[in-house]
Amino acid sequence: MTSRRFLSSLLLLGPVALVCILLGGCAAAGIGLAMLGTWSEWFDDSDDDPTDYRIYVDGYDIGSTPSTNGVLDLKGMTPRTYLVTVARPPEFYRGLHAVADIDDQGKVDLREANIFEGRAIKGKVRDANTSTLLPDVRVIALKNAAALLAGNSGPITIPPAPGSGIEYLMGYSNSAGAYRLGPASYGDWLVLTAAAGCLADAAFVTTRAGSDGNADLRLEPVDNPVKGIAWGTVSGSGGSRLENPLLTAILDEPFLPEMRPEGRDQVQDKSNLSMPTGPWFSFSTLTTIGPGTREYTLELPPSTHDLEAYKFKYKAGIESISVTSGGAAQQNFTLQKR
Repeated sequence: MTSRRFLSSLLLLGPVALVCILLGGCAAAGIGLAMLGTWSEWFDDSDDDPTDYRIYVDGYDIGSTPSTNGVLDLKGMTPRTYLVTVARPPEFYRGLHAVADIDDQGKVDLREANIFEGRAIKGKVRDANTSTLLPDVRVIALKNAAALLAGNSGPITIPPAPGSGIEYLMGYSNSAGAYRLGPASYGDWLVLTAAAGCLADAAFVTTRAGSDGNADLRLEPVDNPVKGIAWGTVSGSGGSRLENPLLTAILDEPFLPEMRPEGRDQVQDKSNLSMPTGPWFSFSTLTTIGPGTREYTLELPPSTHDLEAYKFKYKAGIESISVTSGGAAQQNFTLQKR
């Protein structure tokens, strides 16, 4: 349950005006979430221990717990905007989030960020043809996205751009193909996954007080796929391979996969909305987690992309990689201690 692939993250954009104490009709209606206080308030006044929580960056479990002072040290990450979450496994009902512009210093101050309690979205990811459970697959949930798409607001950029107003969660399936995203605020969510050479899949779920959202997803390979494979190893400067590194391809052009018909039908039936034909999502990145210390593989659209390898306490490495249709391009990384 605490595998670094069994992880969660949440983005709540803007200040929360309604604080639900989970008393009376508020909890029964499922219209709010429990705001427990800022980091400083909660951990100073409760018996909760921040070292029981874990740190996730864009849905990736970095393998570390936060310090009691509420300031994270993420030095070594490529400077850009990240979704940083601190959540308590295994339920992932309690935690906090911050959209952070990480610079070369890598400091993220969470002392004034609000800790809250919500629910989770969970399920499994399978190959649609063989039903094989798929590990290390990124899963994303977007709040109220079905309504956005039905209103002709798509395709939606993944990850959503800062300031888009879209609330979202990210995570990865674990070694058993299971994922769990949270904390999730109450409401309607569109859960999705995608990979090069496959139809994207999506499901409509609702979270409410006392009730998680459940969605199994399937990646369906297309006939005659146009894709290539990036593969290789990620090692430290001493030569030893690093365990479970994050691989992120920053794509040369957006990836717009077609939707799986079964997923489109499920969303229409559950949401009572008329969903559009054509792609729903535009991916700016494709990612995976390296399986232990073994070679990673990441399927990509043919082109030249920037490929990044990251491991906590190391400096991220970025290399340009050219992928051809049906080809396999090797890119090994040697990361330096930060």
